[in-house]
Amino acid sequence: MITTKLTPKSLARTYNVQNRADPWDAVEDYQEYLDVAARHPDSGSSALASKLEMPRGRIRAWENGAKPDPARAVEVAEQRGWFEGVDSDEFAALNQLVAWILSGGSISTGTYVPHFAVDDATEPRVTDALDTLGIDWRRERADESDRATEIVPTDHASVLGRALVVLGAPQGDKSDQSEFSLPEYLDDVSDELRYEFVDVYIRNRQTPQGERFMMGFREERSEAYLQELANLIEDVAGEPVTVSEKNIYLSSEAADALYGKFRSL
Repeated sequence: MITTKLTPKSLARTYNVQNRADPWDAVEDYQEYLDVAARHPDSGSSALASKLEMPRGRIRAWENGAKPDPARAVEVAEQRGWFEGVDSDEFAALNQLVAWILSGGSISTGTYVPHFAVDDATEPRVTDALDTLGIDWRRERADESDRATEIVPTDHASVLGRALVVLGAPQGDKSDQSEFSLPEYLDDVSDELRYEFVDVYIRNRQTPQGERFMMGFREERSEAYLQELANLIEDVAGEPVTVSEKNIYLSSEAADALYGKFRSL
């Protein structure tokens, strides 16, 4: 079975936990506490702390409903099926949102909150993906004619952003990240998922090129990234895609293979 980098452990390790070299240790400690507490329901915090060899203050906080941040994130993702693998609807939604961050979105550096720029035609695709992932959302800037409308998660936004970063979405200002590359998982997933990734990317970035139905878009990235992206699109389309001076051009044959000669995007 194909696996991805998105696992409970990789998600947990996007956090910084005080006095923990590995944030995953906090998850394991909390899971051990839940197990021991379930087996000794009459034990108080002092007895549980002794059994677990952990500080009593930590156990008392957990008894009062506190959780380590990485443990809470793993719980959120597990409850929503984000670890189910590449054949799931949830991974298909995550795949599209990773493509969206690369082509028309961003993830805040400090908070990990993702923002997805949309228009009337593309908005349903983002909102459908978020609905599939069990995430509520809101519109921002919808009334600002000079700025793109953005869809922003309203609950568990940081957890979603961290999951997308684990899968390969860039975090922070993309103009300062000339060396990032496409997600590694694209090498191993189905043709359908690769097509959906390319389709999102092109719909966010393309500009029609006259009657020949050649499509092109400009991308201020490194030459290596441009070539990597062109190779992916060419592989999905099965027809020529070229790179020239920060531009990627789909031949009319590639555009036809992806969308049909007389079908608009």
